[in-house]
Amino acid sequence: MPTVEEAMIRLERELNYAKSAGVLLIRIIHGYGSSGVGGDIRRACQRFLKREKEKKRIKNVITGEQYSVSERSGQALLKQYPQLKQSRKTDRKNPGITFVEL
Repeated sequence: MPTVEEAMIRLERELNYAKSAGVLLIRIIHGYGSSGVGGDIRRACQRFLKREKEKKRIKNVITGEQYSVSERSGQALLKQYPQLKQSRKTDRKNPGITFVEL
């Protein structure tokens, strides 16, 4: 298990790499925390991504909790990226993941 600092360094590096490679969407698996109430990496990841979106470095952030066919953001994501339908059952309302549109 990486520390929060290690995880954030890894996240920033992978986002930069994906963006330079022309990747449009990333599913980040940060976990939910072993205590069942949300982990430090999850919170740090979501704070970092929010700042990146505010700086216009990424287009959009959709948390796993927001990802569902009953949620507007989930519907839009599935429409734009139909390949996500393959994993929609396991990803739906999953607090351990976050989608990032580059």
